Amino acid sequence: VAQMGPDEHPQDVWEPLLRCGAGAPRWLDHFFHAFLRAGLQRAERTAAMIRQWQAMVDFALTEHVLDNGWHEVQHGLMGIGRGGLSPWRAEHAELLLQMRGHFARWAAAFGRSDSARDALIGFLNSDAAARLRLDGLIWLADAEPRSWGRLHASTANHLANLLALVDSSQRVALQTDAKASAAFRILLDALGDHPRAASFR
Repeated sequence: VAQMGPDEHPQDVWEPLLRCGAGAPRWLDHFFHAFLRAGLQRAERTAAMIRQWQAMVDFALTEHVLDNGWHEVQHGLMGIGRGGLSPWRAEHAELLLQMRGHFARWAAAFGRSDSARDALIGFLNSDAAARLRLDGLIWLADAEPRSWGRLHASTANHLANLLALVDSSQRVALQTDAKASAAFRILLDALGDHPRAASFR
C-alpha cells in the first residue's frame, strides 16, 4: 500500500482496513506500523507513502473510524507511542514537516486523552520531530493542561525535557512566536513543582 501509485487505487485496500476500527485493534496497529516502515525503506517511494498517509489520516478523522478504538491504534495512525520501536529518525524531519497539518488535526481529535498526550510528548522529544516542536507546544496547550491534574513522574520528566529542548535550541524562535510562547508558559505551569521547572522561570 505504501508503494502503490494512484492508478492502483490504494484506498480500495486501506479503507476497508480502517473501517474495522475498534473491531481489529491489534491487526490495525500492526498495519500502520508496517505501512510506515515499508514507506520509509526506499527514498524514491516516500512521496507516494506521504500521499497515502495523508489520505488515511484525513479519512480516519473525517469518518471517525478510530474514535472508539484502542489508544494504541489512534497513536499508530501517526506512527507514535511505540518508544524504541518508533520508525522515525532524525533524517525524517523534513518528511514529517509535510504532515504538520495532519498532526494538528490528530492532536485536536485525540490530544485530551492522557495516553495521546504522553505519546505526543514522547514523539516531540525525538530528533525527527525537531521542526514540529513549537507547533507541538501549541497542540499540547490546546489539550487543556489545567485539567491534567498531577502528572505521573515519567510524563512530567518527558515534558520537562521537551521544554528544555525548545528553550535551548529554539529560544529565539520561541520568543518571536506569540502562540508558542504562551503555550510554553501553560505547559510550564502544568509541570507544577517539578525540580526542573524553576530553571525555565
